[in-house]
Amino acid sequence: MKQSLIILTFLISISATAEPWDKLVNELTDSRTLTELKESKSDFYSRHDRTPLTRNLDFGYEHTVWEFDFVHGNYSTDFKISVISMNDSIVFGRLERLHWRGRTEESIEFSTIEKELENLVSQHNSFFSTNYEIDEFISELSEEYYYSLGCGETGSERPKEADKMLKWTKIENINKLTKWLCSPNYELQAYAIDGLTRIEEAGNSLPDHVLTLIEHLRTRNSVVINCSGCLMGLETPINSLLFEYRNKK
Repeated sequence: MKQSLIILTFLISISATAEPWDKLVNELTDSRTLTELKESKSDFYSRHDRTPLTRNLDFGYEHTVWEFDFVHGNYSTDFKISVISMNDSIVFGRLERLHWRGRTEESIEFSTIEKELENLVSQHNSFFSTNYEIDEFISELSEEYYYSLGCGETGSERPKEADKMLKWTKIENINKLTKWLCSPNYELQAYAIDGLTRIEEAGNSLPDHVLTLIEHLRTRNSVVINCSGCLMGLETPINSLLFEYRNKK
């Protein structure tokens, strides 16, 4: 009898949390603009609500990532929203429910405008001389990297992407670095600019189209996720991250 009561209590608690959770998902995925999305989110309580990070994606488009938890009663669920927008209108949205270790447990796409996505990817392919499909473009854009040449207390730890960049720089593999330069991913672009600039600083010439792309990304000056020592999750404009110390030499 006691065990039955425990099970019944658990089922009742799960049922009680299901309705607010469904309401959160429905309201967020019904949003058609970033403004609507933020207003919908403000109706729900979060203990850990990061400020949305919006970055220029070229051609008038922007990419926004927003992580937060949804608290109801004794339960807390982590979510991540990724949105591509133009003039506040959402052209692609993805809501992910996260495991406590960070992996995605459930993903819902919403407010997709296929023609706008095709236009974005087509313009990117034309400008950067790439051949991305829409799914590949979104996947690479959404991949989580961070820029660093030294993390941790001693600065001896670094991402594998940093090791690749330094290796390609040492052997002057401009093609590999240029592929990252043409990626939609901001952090891969930062690694590429760093590596290519090092090659140029060593007295080697870079192709004109590569210099044009570097100048374009410097002018855009998007924020890059980076770490410095023990400080993780920093958000630094690419010019401040890669060029201010060079200008002081």
